[in-house]
Amino acid sequence: MSESDFAVEEYLYEDSIGSGHSFLIITNNSSKTVGIDINMTAYNADNSVIGAGSSSIDVIAPGEVSIASVYFDFVKGIDHTEYSLSFDTSPYYKSGLEDLEIVQHVNDKNVVVTVTNNGKEASKFVQGYALFFDAEGNVIGSDTGYIVDGDSELKPGATLSKQFDAYKAFDSAKVYFAARRGGIF
Repeated sequence: MSESDFAVEEYLYEDSIGSGHSFLIITNNSSKTVGIDINMTAYNADNSVIGAGSSSIDVIAPGEVSIASVYFDFVKGIDHTEYSLSFDTSPYYKSGLEDLEIVQHVNDKNVVVTVTNNGKEASKFVQGYALFFDAEGNVIGSDTGYIVDGDSELKPGATLSKQFDAYKAFDSAKVYFAARRGGIF
């Protein structure tokens, strides 16, 4: 298992309080379900180290796309990053995305996501990560939230909706998802 088994797309974003974010969109092109740990270093345009962070994806099955968000508290001016991925080929959880039917409604202020669990097992901690883009494809905003009931699940047959807000004008939006099954939580 190596990084070559995964397609990774990175988006950098600096929020309104001056903190940096790196969003890694990861596609699992391997034949294995894995967990992924990310360690990242942020650099400015002079190639000086200005921040470090980490993130993880609990579980991602073959063919699935998910997102990892690395947050750099009060780190401004990130020009580029370097990161390493490590893989757990026996993750504690199973993917909870496979039986979810997801519909995204993009309008001029937000994205409303409706998720239906068409499976026979509850998906836990179903989380959406919305990225909002300008005309050049730069991230200009983000929002995240869980699409779950009071038990932190999306039960079989259930349908729930969630609104992700942009807070400014955007040209396009995309929502990425994470969910898991199994385990004690």
